[in-house]
Amino acid sequence: MPEPTIAEIEREVVHMNYIVGRYGERYRPILDSLTGHLEVRQRQLSAPERSMPKRPRPLPDRSEVTDDTPLHLDTAARLAFPDGALSGLALRNAAARGDLAYERLGGRIVTTLRFIKEWRERNRHPARSTVAKPIGDEPEPDKDGKAKGGQGRRPKE
Repeated sequence: MPEPTIAEIEREVVHMNYIVGRYGERYRPILDSLTGHLEVRQRQLSAPERSMPKRPRPLPDRSEVTDDTPLHLDTAARLAFPDGALSGLALRNAAARGDLAYERLGGRIVTTLRFIKEWRERNRHPARSTVAKPIGDEPEPDKDGKAKGGQGRRPKE
């Protein structure tokens, strides 16, 4: 019989906590035994295995992806923003706000590169004009040396 995995032992510990809380302390030795077994198994793992980060999804070959290919949000973000300007979480938040179109397939949220392009176009703002006004268009100063048109401070009365 194979050794139970750490996840299986953790589930049993949670269950035994419930049993002890519900049916009393007479089941505490079983809980203590499971907890000890869990600690031993966790110590057996090397440090990198205990804290392994989640591996990112592999990027599909760009030739396989069209504008209408459904992509997981993390994958879509890495393809649409290769410099990492936006993450899958940013796309998820945009979809939750209703800004980014998405599909829910098999319980997963997916989007397409076309949806991302449309979202970017809707959010594009034109550049501001940085042209300086010609000097001749300034209002002439009045007799106090202040510009006409309410530009200066009002005198105190």
